Amino acid sequence: MRARVLAFVMVLELILIAAANAGEGLPGPKAVIPSVSEAHRAAFSEVKTIRLVLHEEDVEEAEQADVDLWEAVAGVLELVGLDVVADGPADAELVITASAMHYPPGTSEIGAEATAEATLTMNECPPLRATWWEARPDMSDIPAAPRASATLAREIARNSCARSFLCLLAELDTDAFCSLLQVDDELGRSSALFVTGQWAGAPAVPLVIETLKDPDETWRKRAAYILGECGPVAEPAVPALIDALADEDPSVRAFAIQSLGQIGPAPEVFVPLLADALEDDDEGVRMMAAGVLANIGPSASGAVPALADALEDDEVGVRVSAAVALAKIGPPARGAVPALADALDDSEAAVRGFAAAALGKIGAGAELAVPALAEILTDGDLGVRIMATKALGEFGPAAQPAVPALTEVMRDQEPFLRMAAAASLGDVGPTAAPAVPVLTEALRDEKWAVRAAATGALGKIGPAAESAGPALMELLEDVDAPVRLNAGLALIETGFSPEAGLLSIIQVLRAEDPDVREAAAGRLGDLGPAAAAAIPALEQLLEEEKDASVKEATREALERIRGSD
Repeated sequence: MRARVLAFVMVLELILIAAANAGEGLPGPKAVIPSVSEAHRAAFSEVKTIRLVLHEEDVEEAEQADVDLWEAVAGVLELVGLDVVADGPADAELVITASAMHYPPGTSEIGAEATAEATLTMNECPPLRATWWEARPDMSDIPAAPRASATLAREIARNSCARSFLCLLAELDTDAFCSLLQVDDELGRSSALFVTGQWAGAPAVPLVIETLKDPDETWRKRAAYILGECGPVAEPAVPALIDALADEDPSVRAFAIQSLGQIGPAPEVFVPLLADALEDDDEGVRMMAAGVLANIGPSASGAVPALADALEDDEVGVRVSAAVALAKIGPPARGAVPALADALDDSEAAVRGFAAAALGKIGAGAELAVPALAEILTDGDLGVRIMATKALGEFGPAAQPAVPALTEVMRDQEPFLRMAAAASLGDVGPTAAPAVPVLTEALRDEKWAVRAAATGALGKIGPAAESAGPALMELLEDVDAPVRLNAGLALIETGFSPEAGLLSIIQVLRAEDPDVREAAAGRLGDLGPAAAAAIPALEQLLEEEKDASVKEATREALERIRGSD
């Protein structure tokens, strides 16, 4: 149970916080093999015969493991016009190193995986190397197969072997690579298609667009997915992908939505299409639409009404995805506040938790939900209670009506919840003064993270928390540096003993953990000229410090304390 709760919270944190990255959801830059030179390309153009060598590592044999890795790679080489030999004279040598394993039921892992590395040597050029696993870790073909077999592992290795060479081919001869997108051979075409996204890029896009029109839904689905992997260079595919939103196959529609999100058409064009997709007959399509709207963020505000309606979807996954999208849209989603408040009564804990988080992210304009959030602080699910507690902190002073409920949470047996409650009370600020006695008690909590959060909260409450001064003074001897740091800052902010507080922060500059040293320097910088007494210690730290981040924080702190621009 505890593991599920923590997983729930971690996933939520990743979705709502890490996604602040502007490039979230977009593929990285086109992968390249830096060592490929014009000399390599010229040499490859002369290659007619190639010697193929296969090294198999950890490939477990079984009676039905009949996938021939050598024949698979040889078949792809022949498709691009190369004569393959196992030994003897040749224009070049290709060495494939394959590894495949499977984990049957009863072992610590279940599934199958494989990797492959291709090394090409020709004439006097330095060898070229491409590892499919390193190039595309997200496409490593590890199925969660409950009855994975040696046959499955070798089948994965077969695909990986072909693709490892195709990474090289895409760099050496794009035309030859693109020709594989038009062959009838299943392995050659599918392998080339999946390598396209990261290696061939723009030259292959027209051919992938044509594949999007294939009569076979399997190829259409693959094409719809790969166009997104190509990223912005696949912009010419936008009209075809929009047409694919009406495809009879739901997987094609879902991947078309995902790829459009990765390519990035204008929100004014794309958002209405996604809002319509929230009413698709297929659950997966609806979830994908909500997920892409989440990645778009505030610019997806036009879909807020449709997302609010989706909070009542029959499928829990769609309801959760809609709540996440509203959280990512943030303040522009205030029109969904009533629907989100209703979702706090959802039968599924995940929906209640994500709805609470969304209300917090919307913030101003969602204050009417504060009483409802305070009420679910007693929810039967720990994850919901944690997210509701954190959400109330997002409202700042507007969450003052929830102070009694947050104060009660400080007595919960779950330390993570106590920590979250302390942080939220601090965010409420001076009007959370009624919680000072309980926060003062928390300064003796057995968990250092709770003590640190409580000291931080008392500091944010400010002079109204001066009564906690004696207990804060005791924490200047705490064994944990983050607690001493927060205690010192709280002594300054409450006005109980600014001198002792400043001295404590200066001493923390010598903490063993570089992150703590960086934080201490930052706090001193925040104090500005009032921290002038810390200048000698900061100068010494700047001279002796090895960690680049700490040095930068120290340098900035000195500038701010000295009043330098």
